[in-house]
Amino acid sequence: MVTVESLAREIVRREGGYVNDPDDPGGATNFGVTLATLRSLRGDGAGLDALRALTAEEAAEIYIRFYYERPRIDLLPEALRPSVFDMRVNAGANAVKILQRLMT
Repeated sequence: MVTVESLAREIVRREGGYVNDPDDPGGATNFGVTLATLRSLRGDGAGLDALRALTAEEAAEIYIRFYYERPRIDLLPEALRPSVFDMRVNAGANAVKILQRLMT
């Protein structure tokens, strides 16, 4: 059985490290975590230095807590969890809408 921790580590690995692409409307990211997300979750006005300092382990924990546990992906059938978790990270709340469309 694949664990949520291994899924999160794989997402972090694919997302890579710090990137600040001026053509990316999401702005700077580190392991796929945006500055806006970091500020929202920490509530401390985090800046680019905090984003750059984010570790892979911290990013994985953010994904587990806020992109897997909070939307209750654990309640889905086991076969769907990896795909929906990945969709949630990359598509946000739209992941649920996509899943709902697929199920109808």
